[in-house]
Amino acid sequence: MSLRANVMTAPLLDEPIGGLSNEQQHASKAKRLANYVIDSVGYTLFSGLIGALLGYFAVRFDNETLISIFADSSRSLLKVIDYFFGFAVVIVYYLFFEYGFRGKTPGKWLTGTRAITLDGRPLDFRTALKRSAIRCIPFEFASFLGEKPGTGWHDLWSETMVIEERAS
Repeated sequence: MSLRANVMTAPLLDEPIGGLSNEQQHASKAKRLANYVIDSVGYTLFSGLIGALLGYFAVRFDNETLISIFADSSRSLLKVIDYFFGFAVVIVYYLFFEYGFRGKTPGKWLTGTRAITLDGRPLDFRTALKRSAIRCIPFEFASFLGEKPGTGWHDLWSETMVIEERAS
């Protein structure tokens, strides 16, 4: 059985697979939704902080070009920059936490869950980057409503899963 088959069937199995111990279970859909909501607030705050810092430095160093770009939000270029900035914020946010903190974002800390590879290892940099970038695909959040509920594209395509953590 391939790893891809494991991640697609795992939520329906009663026994642990792919390196999961008997104490580890896949995170519930409710916890995955809570992770999404909490982390959405987290990366929105992160984005606001970066925007505030850019504004501060633009004014502090009297950068007229930067100030004029941000002042005229109707420009098409600004809209394109805005989209790429948003994607970058999401990728950096998730990469920083999921790679730097061994699969835990603020949402996962609060819900007691963790992202791991299908064989039970912590996420390496490449896997965390791939998982983070996939989240920028339009309507990716809706992929949880598909054939295998509770498994999103960022899980399937990066061959990862989110597990419940048990207190020892």
